[in-house]
Amino acid sequence: MSRKEKLKIAQHWGQSPPDVSKSFYGFPPIRDYLFTCISGRVEKTEQNWCERWTIETYLSDDIPVEECLSLCCGFGEIERMLADLGVFLHCTAIDLSPAAVEVARQKAKEAGHNHIDYQVADLNDITLEPEKYDLVYANGALHHLSRLEHVIGQIYTALKPGGILVSNEYIGPKYQRLSWRQREIINSVIHLIPIKYRASTEETYVPVSFRYPIWKRGIFELYRLLTLQGSGIDFSALRPDTNWPR
Repeated sequence: MSRKEKLKIAQHWGQSPPDVSKSFYGFPPIRDYLFTCISGRVEKTEQNWCERWTIETYLSDDIPVEECLSLCCGFGEIERMLADLGVFLHCTAIDLSPAAVEVARQKAKEAGHNHIDYQVADLNDITLEPEKYDLVYANGALHHLSRLEHVIGQIYTALKPGGILVSNEYIGPKYQRLSWRQREIINSVIHLIPIKYRASTEETYVPVSFRYPIWKRGIFELYRLLTLQGSGIDFSALRPDTNWPR
């Protein structure tokens, strides 16, 4: 990856922090449904449900760990959640974006988390200190990395004997390149979600050829509206199946 490409990526991930509570995954019914799918339990969840469940299920006998490493930390939300849950005594958090790291440092300081060390580095090229960390936390991180074999090798080297890797990872098409049919379904369903809870990146689900000029977008939206009205689907009857998985 060239220096110019790295700079472009760093600038992209250094844009203003997203409001997770208004994202697709922050929408309460979606949160509750995902929790049920993963845990098998039916409960009302909070924003940190995934971290709390992971800790209760896999880490409760091992925390607080002495040294934690967080990959692709972004604006630092995960590290602050883990700190609030008492996961580590010290955490090193790494991200490629200087702007995001600066925000993460400030927010950690405001929250009184002085035991988090935020650093700017490219994980694709990084060399980690051997046997330093008790826990490596990769929250939605690994699928962003081009030299995955190198990164996994460094994680293996950096973990202490008996250390733990937690990877909360996206599984799906390479680089999240969805098919036309998948985008069509998403475009149909996403408008059932109240506007304030939709992700700010909804525009990315509209095929590029229909985004601009405005008359092309109008044709696309009209087609979508007519398709929905003529589908015969009773959207009011759609509810998450809380009995899945069986």
